[in-house]
Amino acid sequence: MVRSLARLGAAERDLEDLAQDVIVIALTKQHVFDDRRALYPWLWGIARNRLRDYRALARHRVERADDADAPADTAARDHLLAGALHDALAGLPEDQQLVIVLHDLEGWTMTECAAAAGATIDVAKYRLAVARRALKARLADRAITTRSA
Repeated sequence: MVRSLARLGAAERDLEDLAQDVIVIALTKQHVFDDRRALYPWLWGIARNRLRDYRALARHRVERADDADAPADTAARDHLLAGALHDALAGLPEDQQLVIVLHDLEGWTMTECAAAAGATIDVAKYRLAVARRALKARLADRAITTRSA
């Protein structure tokens, strides 16, 4: 859970708190979990929603605004890129987010991704291809916007 949150762009100092929040939320909502489905995608959805709420907090919006003025060193650049990737991922439908995070970030096989998403391998491959195209377009648009600003 901590690794997934980190890859989605959570600040390192908040990873453990966010992971604990996900566990608490899952425990309080366990009555709505359909045990015929895979557990990981359900937990991942909770983590994604918790991270979205975390980013919505005013103090985090201020920190991200400060990032635009950060020095152009590698760490700051990597942080900005992670934020851009998170924003682009957040704009994708949940089924596409799940497949791209599991396959491209977590290193799962397509068979594992399809099983976790409750889809066939062909559907999972299609979702991955569509998600990659959308991310590429969103990141390219952001790069164009950043250069012209």
